[in-house]
Amino acid sequence: MATIPYKDWTCIKLCHYEQQQDCPWYLKADLSIECRYDDTGGNKVLFIVCWAMTVYAVGLPLLLFLGLLKRHRSSKPVSHNCSNNEDFVSLRRRQNRIKGDLLNSLEFLDENYRPKFWYWELLEITRKFLLTCVIKFFGSSSLSGVAVAALIANVFLLLHAQFKPIKRKSEHWLQLLSLLVISLSLMLGT
Repeated sequence: MATIPYKDWTCIKLCHYEQQQDCPWYLKADLSIECRYDDTGGNKVLFIVCWAMTVYAVGLPLLLFLGLLKRHRSSKPVSHNCSNNEDFVSLRRRQNRIKGDLLNSLEFLDENYRPKFWYWELLEITRKFLLTCVIKFFGSSSLSGVAVAALIANVFLLLHAQFKPIKRKSEHWLQLLSLLVISLSLMLGT
């Protein structure tokens, strides 16, 4: 069931005998699924699946962005009259409990990035989504698909090298090396 939205949604016409007029259409990826067209010639199932995938592909990152934005805005430094760091940490913990568990649960998305780049994990999600879409749209053996994927990979490699969004140097270099390997693999494939 989980793989159905990602199948090839091409429909083919299958006739039971040569002279049949109204031959049914079946999903090429799974011939047990019949393509049902409405009066306008559109496939209702395909429309629903495409709509749901778009909502998921755009809606989930958008919700994460809004949550991270709210978390970022609510984590601005506050003035405090604490005598030492322990008092400040306990004050911060109390403030975080008040803000709610939902925003705190998004901490894993921005904790490895410098505060200025709180949104960078969403760029990583976008990169992975774009690379997946390019391969699915063009096909894994298409030269133009590999070229577009290489272009996307190089853009994200340059962005990462230019801005250095990750706090720890070891993680920064590991990510940079990973992006470089992806870019080189794709460029060698073209």
